[in-house]
Amino acid sequence: MTVILLGGAIFAGVDNMRLSDITTSLTVTPLSTHTTMPLPAKETIEIIPALLPTDTPRPTNSPSPVATDTPLPPTPTSTPTGTPTSPPPSPTPTIVTGKPKIVITLPDGETYERGDSLKVVISIQDADGVGNVFWWITHAGANSVLIRGNHWCSNTVECLITKEFTDLPSGAFNIFVTAFDNLENSALEDVQILVR
Repeated sequence: MTVILLGGAIFAGVDNMRLSDITTSLTVTPLSTHTTMPLPAKETIEIIPALLPTDTPRPTNSPSPVATDTPLPPTPTSTPTGTPTSPPPSPTPTIVTGKPKIVITLPDGETYERGDSLKVVISIQDADGVGNVFWWITHAGANSVLIRGNHWCSNTVECLITKEFTDLPSGAFNIFVTAFDNLENSALEDVQILVR
């Protein structure tokens, strides 16, 4: 039996390998008991590059890094001045779930002269979709309705309605708005105006 020691590995029974490519080879006769044979102390084994796979790293004689007392520069934690940065993301509006959120805005204030036009902006938001919106104007403290109307918001999550009213008589008035979402949840808001 032929045993070839190559790079710390033992190849046994390799008959198609050329022995001339191997620097050290040993002939070992099998023993009746299993024992290991140490190599002589002065034996040198040379690795022949032609027998190694190409992706095997080869040992180098480069020196190991030496620790020094020289401190390393600190790692920057913020962007240096003058370096462009991306802008922060713009905030997205929070859409209310549950019942609709109604905001009634009076761009010209709450007090009017007789003959002035009254502009009302109604904003409704609901994540479930805004459906029907109803509004009406009554005398303050009375149940008599002067003006009423409605608007279908097509189940959108935000709906904006602008109305303009003219020829209101003198007195204090309440403007009511009620809105229903797609799940039939409802909300009611009101504001008061004064016509002199």
